Amino acid sequence: MNLNNLARKILKDNIYLSLSTCAQNKPWIAPLFYHLGPQYELYFASQPTSLHGIQIAKNPKIAFAIFDSQQKEGTGIGIQASGVAKRLENRDEILEAMKYYHTDFFKVSPSKFMGKSKYRLYKITPTCFFLNDPRVKVDRRVEVL
Repeated sequence: MNLNNLARKILKDNIYLSLSTCAQNKPWIAPLFYHLGPQYELYFASQPTSLHGIQIAKNPKIAFAIFDSQQKEGTGIGIQASGVAKRLENRDEILEAMKYYHTDFFKVSPSKFMGKSKYRLYKITPTCFFLNDPRVKVDRRVEVL
């Protein structure tokens, strides 16, 4: 079993991640809809006034988990990762992100993520990925990708 391929499959097959942020000793976690970029960067849209948006502005270091919560107990495989999150500010960054990020809730355009719009696009650049190893019976994490 190739664990790198398994990690890629989890990243591609899921659409939600649990994002962990922390600033001023106030940890927070938020479930977010995401899309994957070609270098395993993740894109999500959110309001900068959300707690995770405020915390990212103060401390861009984040952690996240991606998993299918409908897996049978004892069989679940998921990704745990850390990295940095960045709110995309300029039009070129937003246009690049829009190659990967889309939603059925509204028409995605640069104006949806700039100016007086309530939403912004964010990019997560992972620094490491871990997967719980399905080849062993003991809970063990393996660095992948």
